[in-house]
Amino acid sequence: MPHVLFHTHVAVREFDLSEITSLDSDPEHRPKASLNYTPISDDDFLRLLTVAFNNHLLAPSMMLELNCNEIRFIGGLPRGFAAFAAPSKPDRHTDRYIFGHHESKNNGYKTDKPFRSLAVFVPHVYWIIVDQVTWGNLPRGCLCEVCAEDNRKER
Repeated sequence: MPHVLFHTHVAVREFDLSEITSLDSDPEHRPKASLNYTPISDDDFLRLLTVAFNNHLLAPSMMLELNCNEIRFIGGLPRGFAAFAAPSKPDRHTDRYIFGHHESKNNGYKTDKPFRSLAVFVPHVYWIIVDQVTWGNLPRGCLCEVCAEDNRKER
């Protein structure tokens, strides 16, 4: 039997990421004003994140471990995180970025690290959920591409 984080299977498991308090983040990590990014409301972003999570390439294995058929995000983003949309370009989709990763210049790291898309953010959200549920009993480092980059603090 595969490892599951929740003993009871449900069709839809809801998560409020704003209730997670054990997360390091940088609430000052935001886009430069000169970029003219516009904030995305939490409600709109959570709708987009729900779709991206449920359709992600890793969704089957994530849903198996979360013991559900799909995820629905409610409430708000993780504390310190915020979503922004880049200015629209003709005949192109809107680029969305998620700011607030703890490895930012504000915290002494070499570069700022926004999540460049929902698809890139999904594995980090999964790690946030797993880390919160296991409370350190199942230590795993986050394997998302932002956390996996070498961005050690300057010495």
